[in-house]
Amino acid sequence: MTFRKSHARSGLFLAAVAGVFSTLASTAEARSQMQDLACPSQDFAEFFQAFSDSVEVQRAFTGDSVDFTTVDAEAQPEPREITVNRPLAAIVFPVVPDTAEQRREGLSAKFDKTEDGMARVTLEKPDTDYRLVYVFGDGDDCWALYAKVDTSL
Repeated sequence: MTFRKSHARSGLFLAAVAGVFSTLASTAEARSQMQDLACPSQDFAEFFQAFSDSVEVQRAFTGDSVDFTTVDAEAQPEPREITVNRPLAAIVFPVVPDTAEQRREGLSAKFDKTEDGMARVTLEKPDTDYRLVYVFGDGDDCWALYAKVDTSL
């Protein structure tokens, strides 16, 4: 009986590991195919528009892992930010709403650069607490998404 349970568990474990490797392999294959995708623009505002409007561009120009930060409104004694680093294989795309959705939702975009050369886009809905911040690094030949911060409550 113990052998069967142990064997069943190891079988489940091996299936889970195989699933992870399958996901990583398909992500690596997709990433490899998209490396041929040219950088949409060196101008960051133009790049961000292309990034927003294409899931393929988002996948191609997202870092190997991304920090996702949200606010835990239920935390005590007060709300606090929680950051989770997700590998590329675990990221659900699209990460950024396309420009049509941004217009429909009344979002405004603000672009700025950080002191360390990163580019930041803040999408906000006026007179609400809706606020998304996307942080991009200037990689070897193009921008890449490294963080998404959602401080909306």
